[in-house]
Amino acid sequence: MDWLTKLKEKTQEHTILGLFALTVLLSLTIWQAVPSAIWDKVSEATPKPVLWALAGLLAIAAILECAYIVILHKKLTSKKIWKFGILWDQDGAPRCPRAAFTRPTSF
Repeated sequence: MDWLTKLKEKTQEHTILGLFALTVLLSLTIWQAVPSAIWDKVSEATPKPVLWALAGLLAIAAILECAYIVILHKKLTSKKIWKFGILWDQDGAPRCPRAAFTRPTSF
C-alpha cells in the first residue's frame, strides 16, 4: 500500500472523528449557553410526546453516526494486500495457511 492511500484513509478517519467531536462540543456549548428558564418554557410550550420523540430521533442519529464511524474504522484498518499470490495484512504477515509453504516464483 503506498503512502498516498494511507494518507487518504487516515484523513477520512480523522475527519469523521473530528466532526463527531465538534458536534458534541457545539451541542454542549448550546446547552450551557441557554438558561434553564428557557428550557422550562420550551418544555411547558411543547407537548411531552413531541419532546420524547425529538430526544429519540437525536439518540438514533447519534447511534447511527457512531456505528458508521466504527464500520469505517474497521474497513480502513482491515485492508489486506495480494502479493506473490498470497494474501498479506498491513504488518507484512501472511494471512494464508499455505503461505509458509509457498515461495515467490519471480520478483
